[in-house]
Amino acid sequence: MRRIIFLLYISINCINFVNGQNDVESRLMLLEKEYFISENDTVRNQILVSKIEFLLIDNVVSPRVLEEVKRVEYDFLEEKQQRDFLWNAALISYLNKDTYYALYFLDRYEEECNDVSTEKELLKLLIYVSYDTSKAQQIIDTISKIDKDLNCLNCLNYIQNVESKHQKFAEIISYIIPGSGMLLQGDLLKGSTTLALNTTVVLIIRWMFLQHQYLNMISWGTNLIQKFYLGNIRLTQRMIENKNNRIRKKAADSCQANLENILKQYPLEFKKML
Repeated sequence: MRRIIFLLYISINCINFVNGQNDVESRLMLLEKEYFISENDTVRNQILVSKIEFLLIDNVVSPRVLEEVKRVEYDFLEEKQQRDFLWNAALISYLNKDTYYALYFLDRYEEECNDVSTEKELLKLLIYVSYDTSKAQQIIDTISKIDKDLNCLNCLNYIQNVESKHQKFAEIISYIIPGSGMLLQGDLLKGSTTLALNTTVVLIIRWMFLQHQYLNMISWGTNLIQKFYLGNIRLTQRMIENKNNRIRKKAADSCQANLENILKQYPLEFKKML
């Protein structure tokens, strides 16, 4: 099998090509042609690995690379190459924001390789932080014992769990007293206006009831309730979300700087597969 892989590697590297995008595409097309005409599963998967390697060398980490990764039957790879492929596959999936594939490949990598490095734990953290914040917190607690500077990565979890002050109470009370949720969130103008409008709606409905104008009361009341009461709830929720987004963005700017510094110390790099 080593002879097959060696000959394949030599043949791929002997392909003549010129600089530029056309060369990239032509070389990929030649590799794809080799893939389809080959009847050997080992060779076919080596060709896919070669395509991935070629794209990574060309600094391409796009959905196109991820599609090639998903085609690989890594059981046909040699042991070390399999480990390197699984690491790269997890990193490529993460960079393409495909959390489930990233978790899958990282789990397979951990099964095949007893990697206790900080870099592996850092990649694991970055994958889990958008999937399971409790698991992400466990990872942060673990790696912070190795390097206390890594404790700053708690900001990743904070961003995922941002909640403005009195958010839950504001959401609940907006159902009971329209406009109060906005007042609690600090928007006095909209809050007081909404409170006044909904109070007026209640008084109009009560007046119609006392005048025995039941049909008008139902017709007008339904429209006014939908417009003002339900509108108040939606507006309160939107206001809370906008406030959370502002808090999240401010925290993200600071967290990004922390993460960049950490990645300089513990870079997440692709492994050579060929």
